Amino acid sequence: MEEFGVCALTGEECDLRESHIYPKFMFETMKKLGGTNFRISNIPNKVLQDGLKRRLLGHNAEQKFSKSEKWFAETIFRPYCFDMSLLSKPITYDENLYYFIVSVLWRVLYVYLKDTVNIDGRFKNDLIEAEKEWKCYLLNKKIPEHYDKLYLLPLGNNSISSNYLLMEGQEYYNLRTFDAALAFDDTGAKSAFYCKCPRFAFWGVLSDQYDENINYGLRIKPEGGKFSLKKWRLGEWYIIGFLYGRVNEANKQFLEGQSLLSLNQENQILKNIRRKNGFDSSELADLLIKDYINN
Repeated sequence: MEEFGVCALTGEECDLRESHIYPKFMFETMKKLGGTNFRISNIPNKVLQDGLKRRLLGHNAEQKFSKSEKWFAETIFRPYCFDMSLLSKPITYDENLYYFIVSVLWRVLYVYLKDTVNIDGRFKNDLIEAEKEWKCYLLNKKIPEHYDKLYLLPLGNNSISSNYLLMEGQEYYNLRTFDAALAFDDTGAKSAFYCKCPRFAFWGVLSDQYDENINYGLRIKPEGGKFSLKKWRLGEWYIIGFLYGRVNEANKQFLEGQSLLSLNQENQILKNIRRKNGFDSSELADLLIKDYINN
């Protein structure tokens, strides 16, 4: 159902759609890998059919995103989910990858700024200005002046850097979880906006005043380039510590949500999940057993 209002991207008055904050193809792919619905971990009784939505964008704005979403889904996301051969060859990309990452970062940051009550004052202005620059780029392809450094971080499929060791719940987090947060070091001199979907995280650098070459994963250039999903390494321990913290937070929310369920509710949810044909041999079944049910 549509509702008349102002599009968050174009500023035009139009019929607003219930727009996906994270692209719909991600949820469709996750269903193929096990599960029919999605749940918010700390609100386990809330069921989502295909991900978080907001009445945010009009038709024209959504059309702007469609080309780069199709490119990312077909060139990187689905092959990475289903075909390990993607790890054995370099990937050539064009401006679609940069545009796609900005489109996801902008949508998530826009919602983050609207929903977060207490934003750390040290970074609030950077977040607001990054949202403006990313929005401008999405509208007219003007490369961001200050917030142009974007990184892609592959997660899962054994591509993870050797200095990021496995911990309880990490595989489930890497392969199935959506997340967003502000990352920064102890001094506040280095910061980035972090946005995670299954198997990938995206970083938009906010500040790096003491180091121009902080390594958040694979640097993505606006004009295109080439990279390997295996040949990279995280370069900052503050980033690794941040990722561990996000896994711990996801585990905490999972346990909090589990505590809200009675044993009968928990069994019913598991029964509903397992009704899907082929579930017992799916990725989701393996992760639930490995990361949670046996712990």
